[in-house]
Amino acid sequence: MLNDDIASINIADCLSLVGATSDADQCFGAACDLQCPVTDDASFQLYQQCTTAAEKGGCAKYATAADAVCSPDATPAIAQCTVANGDFKSLILKVGPVFCGP
Repeated sequence: MLNDDIASINIADCLSLVGATSDADQCFGAACDLQCPVTDDASFQLYQQCTTAAEKGGCAKYATAADAVCSPDATPAIAQCTVANGDFKSLILKVGPVFCGP
């Protein structure tokens, strides 16, 4: 997904396609998208600060559930949407087939 020239991987839809949900992402979006639109590196940092605050505040219950889903013990299908300690390239190579097929 490309938003204002910032590439990101749509983890929420990946989880949805493999049968999981990502209420945390929806909560973060509701909490931060309008208040902290990303237009450059500085605003991206503010957006990250907002999501960190939301994770500890109003979105905490969703973030805790998402952490359980994304744990190393997650099912293989769900694990395909995440990479522990991975980089962007590693994750896109795992997530791509969920959207595009093998």
